[in-house]
Amino acid sequence: MDAYVIVFACLLIPAGAAGDRFGRKGVLLAGLGVFAAGCLLAALAPDVGTLIAARALSGAGAALVLPASLALTVGVYPVAERGHAVAAWTAATGAAGVVGNVGGGAVMEYLPWRALFGVPVLPAGVLAVLVAVLVPRAPRLASTPLDLPGTVLLTAASVALLAGVIEGPEAGWGSGLVLSAFGVAAVLFAMFFVNARFRRASGPGSAPGSTAAPASSAARSGSPSWAR
Repeated sequence: MDAYVIVFACLLIPAGAAGDRFGRKGVLLAGLGVFAAGCLLAALAPDVGTLIAARALSGAGAALVLPASLALTVGVYPVAERGHAVAAWTAATGAAGVVGNVGGGAVMEYLPWRALFGVPVLPAGVLAVLVAVLVPRAPRLASTPLDLPGTVLLTAASVALLAGVIEGPEAGWGSGLVLSAFGVAAVLFAMFFVNARFRRASGPGSAPGSTAAPASSAARSGSPSWAR
């Protein structure tokens, strides 16, 4: 579970930037495929190490899916209706979480534990087919730069922060391990924001999640770049 959460949290913002640059529909399809592959690998895992790696792979897939699905959902609605679209997306995401928790409990009660990871494979495949057939492509923002140093800093800072949060209840919130993790996270986040300010000052685009586009393009579309 920790591997899934850590990878998901660390890749969420870079995944959003990847969707801007390489195409949201393609990133969404890739995310569904990676998530399904991770679930299948976890269901067939012969040992704990493989299971942990599979959960990390699933987390990477989920990180690709979340921002791309939101951007595509918002992009197909007129500007005046985008608030309702975001609300519907949020409600659907929350409902999916509830269904997942309840369904996971039922699977653990009546089926082998491997089924907990195998069950999501089919829904992910069905969703991928529906996306491929029904979802329109959004234009790529090829001018959006990828900030690799910022991505590394943000990922490392998130790992350190989550490590402290995860280890806190067991090791103690005042333990050297937890305090060190929080200290490293604070330093890395500060470096990330300094890097982001430097990139903003030196040209368009900034942090890993930046979706800045030329002003003329945004003006023509009548919408912010992240919604396309």
